[in-house]
Amino acid sequence: MSIWSTRSPSASTVPSWSARVDSSNGLLDQEGSAYIFSRNQGGTNQWGQVKKLVEPDPEDYDDFGVSVAVDGGTVVVGASLHSPGGATSAGAAYVFSANQGGTNQWGMVKELSAADGAAFDFYGFSVSLSGGVIAVGAYDHNNGLGAAYLYGINQGGTKQWGALAELNAGSEEIFGIAVNLQGTTLAVTSSTVETEGSAYLGTVHLYTQTSGQPTQWPESARLTAADGAVNDSFGSALGLDAANGVLVVGAPFHTVGSNTNQGCAYVFTRNSGGTWTQTAQLIATSGARDDDLGSSAATVSGQWLTGAPGSTINNHYAQGAVYAFGGS
Repeated sequence: MSIWSTRSPSASTVPSWSARVDSSNGLLDQEGSAYIFSRNQGGTNQWGQVKKLVEPDPEDYDDFGVSVAVDGGTVVVGASLHSPGGATSAGAAYVFSANQGGTNQWGMVKELSAADGAAFDFYGFSVSLSGGVIAVGAYDHNNGLGAAYLYGINQGGTKQWGALAELNAGSEEIFGIAVNLQGTTLAVTSSTVETEGSAYLGTVHLYTQTSGQPTQWPESARLTAADGAVNDSFGSALGLDAANGVLVVGAPFHTVGSNTNQGCAYVFTRNSGGTWTQTAQLIATSGARDDDLGSSAATVSGQWLTGAPGSTINNHYAQGAVYAFGGS
């Protein structure tokens, strides 16, 4: 295993997507919204806004926009505090399509909620989308054990977004706090509570869809950090490149040296036999206490990116930074 470090923070050019405490209609309080930007809208590389997304059935403090996933012409937005059917904070997720209602209208095509949902499940706290499959996390389902739900675009009828599977992790808690789906590989985070003293270490569960069986998602691996410690929050962020067998896992409250909550991220790679192994630990050379590195994670063009929202830059407290590791 290697330890990688950066030379300097890297500026992020990813457009902003959500405003989860937005009050957009003047009648409700902090129901939330989401925004869609297009790269060449308004000019070459201008990243102009093309649509503001809102709930069709908003309520106060819905947290619409707490999670967002995009794949081609489909966007999924989570609203983990929404109360479908009067079940307080059971949560919901909304599916929008680029040409629903007209060209580039981004109309809603489906509101998703758990068939077995209950109050305070927080369904929709995490969402992911890939290749006509949606994953939705509900980390407080079943008295805190949590669940992840999978939906397929043509399940139960053409473009119906019907249920495929419900996954859980047995005795582990807050399963579904983070989800990342790519192709036929799904990563889901839970806390580890199997033995005394190991609570909140974090575990990442990997599932692989059985070929030709869209409703079958058996677990294929469980990952933990080699040097994990209590309350590291391992798995808070997941950056998955399933095609190349790479997973980046954030642990924003990991202690580095004497710096509590400096944070780090771990890289796992899949070998030809399908086994996942921790191969690198990502640490910022300029890191400091309370940077929370590992709060977000992504893999882009052979590089591993991870956010440190608490990082102080040029004496600007908690200005935040994004670090790039690996690659050239």
